[in-house]
Amino acid sequence: MVTTTRVVQPSFDDDALVPHAYLRSLLSEAATLAPREGLADVLTLVTAAVEDCALTPDVAFSLGQQLRLVIGAHPADGDLDAHLLLHALLSELIEVTSLVDGVHLDDLEPLVQHLVSIGDLAEAQRTTRLADATRARVRALESSIAADLGAA
Repeated sequence: MVTTTRVVQPSFDDDALVPHAYLRSLLSEAATLAPREGLADVLTLVTAAVEDCALTPDVAFSLGQQLRLVIGAHPADGDLDAHLLLHALLSELIEVTSLVDGVHLDDLEPLVQHLVSIGDLAEAQRTTRLADATRARVRALESSIAADLGAA
């Protein structure tokens, strides 16, 4: 019996196979926005991180902080659509920031419970510590955004 293996390169049309497909589409749209100070630099950094598969939670947090500063509290030149698009991009960066070892914060509790049930207390404690640190990082980014909006 002979087994034939074919390697298929995913196309960018197949969102399920493309890492950060929605983020990529937002970046494409954001690249067409009117120039504003610092935006091109942040978009270049986010694009490079996505293309190089280097968009870790730490990188997403840092880029989210930079994007937050570029967005500001109010739409630039009254362009609400651009403002909302950039906030959607920021939300996606927050989602990546919310990952702990590839698992979203919202999905960690069942994992920790399972680790405890099988007696792997060390891994349960490690996961809990990572989750706490990640929650703090997400809260810091979200509270910065809230502060920006409150100051407006």
